[in-house]
Amino acid sequence: QASDPGADPLPLCDSLLSFQFDCVEPPSPWPKKTVEGCLPNNTIFVNCSALDGVECIGDRTFQRQIPCRYTNGYSYSTALGLSVMLGNFGVDRFYLGYPIVGLIKLCTCGFFVIGNLIDITLIATQALGPADGSQLEVEEGLPVMSAWPVTCQTRVQITTLMNEEVVRLQQQQQQQQ
Repeated sequence: QASDPGADPLPLCDSLLSFQFDCVEPPSPWPKKTVEGCLPNNTIFVNCSALDGVECIGDRTFQRQIPCRYTNGYSYSTALGLSVMLGNFGVDRFYLGYPIVGLIKLCTCGFFVIGNLIDITLIATQALGPADGSQLEVEEGLPVMSAWPVTCQTRVQITTLMNEEVVRLQQQQQQQQ
């Protein structure tokens, strides 16, 4: 098949746009707890494949990194409970891996109580997490407050809409010819 010199070159399969391929979804605990294979940078490698009708160069199956929730065993309920009950003594900060701040809270009665109220708010809204960069494990029934750029379900919906639009545009082009 001769290629048109004016046509755009075919992209590499692993460089396709998000609406041109489909990925296997992560296992069910996502996003509340750690998914097996979730990396400390809050991403996981998943297997993807180019959609039917999408032309590309190379292997049609490839891996992509998508967001996941990396946790390292720190419990949201435990952190919040420690902050409410023993936060004036810095126990919440020791639990989350911030020993210097914990000592300061211990010596200042929780930054004169005001710092502890701030910590309770930060932990309750999940804005303060463990020092190792992981997320707090949220128990069933409690909301996950962290914002994720795109979930797999969102991506599937966007992909479906984009595919429908591509088909509609192709049909319009065929009708005009």
